[in-house]
Amino acid sequence: MSRTDRKAGVTLLELMVVVVLIGILALMSMPKLQSFLSLQRLTADANRLDLDIQWTRTLAAKSSIRHYLVFSGRTWAIYQESSSPRNLTFDGNTTERLLKTDSLSPGIQFGTTGFSALPSGPTATTGLASVAVAPGGFASGAASDNCVDGAASGAGTWNGLIVFCGGRGIPDMETGALYLSSSVSTARIEGILYNDINALGGFQIQRWTWEGGTWNRK
Repeated sequence: MSRTDRKAGVTLLELMVVVVLIGILALMSMPKLQSFLSLQRLTADANRLDLDIQWTRTLAAKSSIRHYLVFSGRTWAIYQESSSPRNLTFDGNTTERLLKTDSLSPGIQFGTTGFSALPSGPTATTGLASVAVAPGGFASGAASDNCVDGAASGAGTWNGLIVFCGGRGIPDMETGALYLSSSVSTARIEGILYNDINALGGFQIQRWTWEGGTWNRK
């Protein structure tokens, strides 16, 4: 074998070693990359859903017509009440007018499936019927809430739908909370809540984030 052939053989062997090392490093970093990307999608989904809640509340206030944000599986839809006469109840596609639909990104879920332990809810949940982080993603509102599905007051809940009353231009909406998380990482929980009976609430739709320690308001 000539010296040139030996050099070529050594170079090829070195290249193969480098390729193998790169492959090993890529495999080692893949879980961290997947977790990072999933947490980015989690934040983006929470922001998008928060904006939809804010928008629906504004629509109800400006029109003085009830609106509903309805959850089904991984999707949500925004409806305007169109029943005649108005019955203050969500009747589905047959009578309500669909305005928009959206859904969670891959790997993002309502609730906290996969978490071995859950923190207490944000401080602003004080006064709600459920102050704990709901494993299923949705926490009940205050028992005194009068902006609920149907004419009578009672324990509000965001499990299934959120009601936006908005009578006479007042930006009223149902109290409650929802939580989002990643199915591949337990490093973060995103929370959205509205609590109009708590002084900490200030009649604002609030965004909260938990990252393994305490809740921080955004």
